[in-house]
Order: sequence, then structure tokens, then C-alpha cells
Amino acid sequence: MAHRTNGLADPLPVNNPDDEDQRRNAVTRLKKKLLPGTRVIFVIWLIIYICLLGVGSYGVKKCPVEKYIPMYLIATGVIGLLSKLLNCYREKLLPILDVSYILTCLYAVEIVLLIFGSYWVYKEYQPKYDPKQGNLYCDKTVYLLAFVYITILYAVTLCIVAGFLSFLVCIYFVKATEEAVGDPEAPREP
Repeated sequence: MAHRTNGLADPLPVNNPDDEDQRRNAVTRLKKKLLPGTRVIFVIWLIIYICLLGVGSYGVKKCPVEKYIPMYLIATGVIGLLSKLLNCYREKLLPILDVSYILTCLYAVEIVLLIFGSYWVYKEYQPKYDPKQGNLYCDKTVYLLAFVYITILYAVTLCIVAGFLSFLVCIYFVKATEEAVGDPEAPREP
């Protein structure tokens, strides 16, 4: 029986140079299919990080209730831009330096910043938005951008974890049903 390769999901053994060429072609086709979507997501993330950086810079002296909220926005914007740009130009930088260690460090710093930023932002919920309130004041744009950004990140993370757990539960029940009933697609003996 001859091995047929008709799609990207088929396993490609790497035993000879022809198989390696097929694998490279499959990866190239996959990259071409996924490239438009990844570009859109990349641009959206760049816009978000530029907004965080800009609003954080704008609000440096405008949030006396918690001076670290604008600093959190600036740091998140800078580190986010660096990580996305390094990831984008990874293949061009690969001959010069190994980017994976730098990206790992940047992602770790992003997670630590998210934890501290969550504390600073949620601790001051809801500050006064009137500058006449003195030390209880925080600029509305600065605070709400930080609050909404962190809340959306947590919501998306929760949805991803819930989806993954649902997937695992489905796999468990399908496997349990297969074991209890038997495989309905298996050939039956007469």
C-alpha cells in the first residue's frame, strides 16, 4: 500500500531528502495560509501596546492615588512592543543571536508586571476622577485603560482555560464511551 500525502495534517516521515522537501513545502503552505490572520493580530497588539505606552506617558503625574499605574502602562507598552517586534523579526535575527531566551525573559517580565499591575489597579478601584480630590485622584483615561486592559486579559485567559478544560472533559467522555460500548467504526466480524 503506497503512502499518500494529500493534506497538511498527514504525517511526513523524514527518512530521505524527498520527504524533507515535502515537509518544507507543507510548512510553507501552512505559513502562507496563516500569514494574513497573524498580521492582523500583530497589528492589533502593536496598537494596544502603543496606546498603553502613550496613555501611560500622558498620565505620569496625573495619578497621585497610585503613582505606579502609569508606570505599569509604560512598562507594559514597552515590553509588549519589544516582545512582539522581536518575535516578528525572529528569523532575521536568528543568525546573529538566539531570540528565544530574550523572548522568554520578556514574557516572564510581562507576567510579573501583570500581577503587580493587577494589585495596583484593583487596590484603588474606583478612584476619584476629579483633580480637586488631591491624593485620591487619578486621571480617568489612565485608570480605566489599565483597568479594562487587565480585566480583558483575565477574561480571555479564563475563557481559554475553560475551553481547554471542556475539551479535556469531552475527550475523557468519548474515550470512556468507546471503552464501555466499543468502537462503532471498528470492522465487525460476521
